[in-house]
Amino acid sequence: MIAISTVCASAVASFWLDHRERSVASANIKAWVDQHAHWRNDPNSPEPWRWRAPATEGRFTRWSNTDPRTVLLAGAGQEVWAVNEAAKVGTTNVPTEAIPLVSISTASFLGVSLPMEPNLFHMLSEGIVAGLDPWRTIMVQRCGSCAPYARAFPSPDEPVVTAEHGLAAQGVTGINIDVERRRRSAVPFNNTPSPMTAMVLGLRNGAIPTPVHWATPGLAGMAALELAAMQRTDLAPAFQALGSSGPSRTDKIAGLWAAHLMGATTPELETIKAAM
Repeated sequence: MIAISTVCASAVASFWLDHRERSVASANIKAWVDQHAHWRNDPNSPEPWRWRAPATEGRFTRWSNTDPRTVLLAGAGQEVWAVNEAAKVGTTNVPTEAIPLVSISTASFLGVSLPMEPNLFHMLSEGIVAGLDPWRTIMVQRCGSCAPYARAFPSPDEPVVTAEHGLAAQGVTGINIDVERRRRSAVPFNNTPSPMTAMVLGLRNGAIPTPVHWATPGLAGMAALELAAMQRTDLAPAFQALGSSGPSRTDKIAGLWAAHLMGATTPELETIKAAM
């Protein structure tokens, strides 16, 4: 009886503590939402709410008169506000004075870690604004000398690697980030891209895979997936061929998936569907 009573008491206590933690978390979330709603459209809102909850209208007007570091210091995720607003209004409608904030915000999505220490932030932000297209080109077109001298987009010469938990070291930035860094750089990088990066870079710039690409393990499957994402229905026969005779099993799977996305049917796909 004592043991049963102890177990029951412990269960009740655990449930009460869990309920209390959830209640406190819910109250904190509600308080944050209420504060956000309260300050969102107040032109005299205090920091950090002035930048954490930017007004619905005239965001770029306020950002144009503020140092980018001040906006980004308001908290994690501030970059999303600037990038989303630029995407909403279009590049031609982004004020020249706001381009540094948009460029720096975009750089964070391209793997650049932004230090908040003033001097370091200033140095890195200068390199970003000078190295990121199309924003630097837009500045040149609008005001010429207001645009900094073109540089390569800030990036390590070699991808940073990690081997956590005993796994094989892999590029932390990944192919997608490496490709987009190179595509948007105002000046070409000094270091040679990997074969995978070079191929994807070419595909995103309008090239077509070469016979060597289709015959190389890894490259063939990546080419199929990239082109399928571009909705290249005209290449469905190539995807089907890869699914049947790709250079590796992984490439074959990628080819079948790409063919499936393009609406194609093959005996292999029909067999897979029948087994599902």
